[in-house]
Amino acid sequence: MVNDRLIVSGCTRAGCTSVLSKSFRTKIPYQPKGSKTSLAWIAVFPILLVLLLVAYATWNSRQKKQKKKENKSIPLNIPLNLVVRPMRPRQLIHCIYISKEGEHDVYQEYERLEQMSPYSDQSDQNPDFEVYDRYRNIPARGGAWESTAVHLTAEHRLHDYINANEIRSFDQKQLYIACQGPLPDTCADFWDMIIQYKARKIVMLTRTKEQDKCKCHLYFPQHVGEVFKFNETTVTLTDSENHPHGSLEIRYLTIRQFNMKHSVIHYYYTGWPDFKVVEAKKLVSLIDKVNRHSLSASHEPCKRTNNSLSIPIVVHCSAGVGRTGTYIAVDTIIRLLDVPDNELQLLQLDVMGIVYHLR
Repeated sequence: MVNDRLIVSGCTRAGCTSVLSKSFRTKIPYQPKGSKTSLAWIAVFPILLVLLLVAYATWNSRQKKQKKKENKSIPLNIPLNLVVRPMRPRQLIHCIYISKEGEHDVYQEYERLEQMSPYSDQSDQNPDFEVYDRYRNIPARGGAWESTAVHLTAEHRLHDYINANEIRSFDQKQLYIACQGPLPDTCADFWDMIIQYKARKIVMLTRTKEQDKCKCHLYFPQHVGEVFKFNETTVTLTDSENHPHGSLEIRYLTIRQFNMKHSVIHYYYTGWPDFKVVEAKKLVSLIDKVNRHSLSASHEPCKRTNNSLSIPIVVHCSAGVGRTGTYIAVDTIIRLLDVPDNELQLLQLDVMGIVYHLR
């Protein structure tokens, strides 16, 4: 009797792993002593087993590559009504006390979104621009989002790259620019972008340092009258105010570049730690403040104008993905819900479709 074990192995770029698939015993048929057939079988069997394992590993690797290729070829113009069926609002009690089944549905929805999202191959990215990215695995160009990348066009520039992308809201009524927190060498790029797009509002959702890690370089002055200079651009703080709940600092900045002068409101929100959940009420309050705030001398509330699609709101955290994307999604949903009560009862809201659209 011979004890045998069949071990299945597979290797990817991340490494190799082996799993014990089956243990069994085999009985060697009786052969006359010194039989060449018996000796040959004992010698050949391990070779056949190795070939079998190699064949399986090769097949498994090709299957994974084929799956990635299929994900990469997903068209970006998938109709949003094919993403998920819009749902009518439910009673709040069902959302507060979510069941295990409900949690499972949420996870399934997220997994489906992951599968449908366009695949990005890092080989598509220009290595010359990596120095301008805070995180190498989160570029602004290459792959699915190449068409939304911001290109800097000022004549004095040596390159056109910045880690920032244009995002049009789900209802096509607001333009955003989602970007990473500036690095020491990209602050000038950031202000060039603000001037190029004539942006009036900047929403900063990260602290400059969190858990002893630099999340965003300080690209704006903190004291009234203070001036920061970045190449041809100067940034001056003309006024500031603190929001009552203490997590929002509002600064009124004046940017000068050559013979041009531009004014911006900077919203510095510190109540949303990285990898944590912000209080819903505070987030809604922040969004409402940003949307209604104005650059007038008395800082009177104002409504959105018809040029919201030409003048963007610039939103950034550290990477420009998590908190930034959440802010834009919630802002869009709030606007969609801003309808009379009789219409709200019939409203169908596609949250998953909104997130897919952002991606």
